[in-house]
Amino acid sequence: MRTLFAAFLLLGFAPEATWAWQEPSGAPILGLPSADQLDALGLADVARAAPGTWAGLFVNHQPNPERMASITPQVARLATQAQASFGGADYPRCLAQSREVLRILPDFPPSLLVYASAAFRLRRYSDCLVAMERFAEVAPTEIWRTQVQAHSLYSLGDYSGARVHYLKVIDSAPVPKLISTEARRGLALANYRLGEERRALALLRELVATHPNHGEAWAWLAQVQFDMDELDDALVAAQRAMDLLPFESRPYFLAFRISFELGLDKESEQLEEMWSLLDAYVGEVRTLRNRLLFHPGDPEIFRALAVKHRDVGNLTALAIALEHLLQAEDFQDPTGLGRRIFAIEAFRDLGALDRARAILQRTEVDYPGAVGLPEVPKRSKGE
Repeated sequence: MRTLFAAFLLLGFAPEATWAWQEPSGAPILGLPSADQLDALGLADVARAAPGTWAGLFVNHQPNPERMASITPQVARLATQAQASFGGADYPRCLAQSREVLRILPDFPPSLLVYASAAFRLRRYSDCLVAMERFAEVAPTEIWRTQVQAHSLYSLGDYSGARVHYLKVIDSAPVPKLISTEARRGLALANYRLGEERRALALLRELVATHPNHGEAWAWLAQVQFDMDELDDALVAAQRAMDLLPFESRPYFLAFRISFELGLDKESEQLEEMWSLLDAYVGEVRTLRNRLLFHPGDPEIFRALAVKHRDVGNLTALAIALEHLLQAEDFQDPTGLGRRIFAIEAFRDLGALDRARAILQRTEVDYPGAVGLPEVPKRSKGE
């Protein structure tokens, strides 16, 4: 029970992929849903709670420990597992687990939040909105937790509705530090889509002033400034976005367009070349990540992602992909040695020799006498 309570304290739906959970005797048995089963995971046929059931769950915007302790261990563990599935990017399983909790314990607010978050990641925006509407009914003091509702409205093209809800999220935050940067960015973009460019510009300027390392905000600031013919400022913003998002194509595209308009022919040609390269990379990575939504943990997808990241020199993304690959279950490589070798070679080929050496050393210990291990240059005195 403590795990569920502690998790909800974070924001109600922040999952931890490392939480341990064992299904208790008599708990519901769930199979991993496949993509063609997701339509059966809506909430239309899930019963609602009686009015007032969850009154008093929140005290000063925090869950009441006594109320949380009253949740049966079976349901609490299943709810915790759903949060762990979310943290592990297994959104189909998270959706199924959260729905099962809601079937047993109608309108349980933490599970409504987790369900909505998973539905949004799976682009099931209507399912997300249903969950968020129920949450607003049973936890009306906690609207500040529901930015995913505004994200869904925005994704559906309801920019007016999104703007209204982003404002509700921001205005209802108990303290300013709990105002999400993504809600602030979303509000700016909703205004931009509605033709309120000056309002969007002001909001984005405020955001980058308080969060100067928010690359997406800088990119959108460049876009709005470009549309308003503030080309010099737009180029500065685009360059800042490129610095913060060196492997995203959009900042380079914006910088290319702005440089072209400013008559910077040489610079615009170089930027166009970089944009073309990164645009292909981003598109391929997006396709693989979309596949991963419905095939979570697939080692071949992680391997393919690692190759894409290695080829453009994206060390941070490569390390993440390799970490997932090494942790995945791979029936074609049950011992894991093949994946270790792949990781060593990937880091070595990218010049990340310390990382390659570290994995090689662990592999020599874990697989004594293994043959075919890659060679990695020894550390030189100058390193």
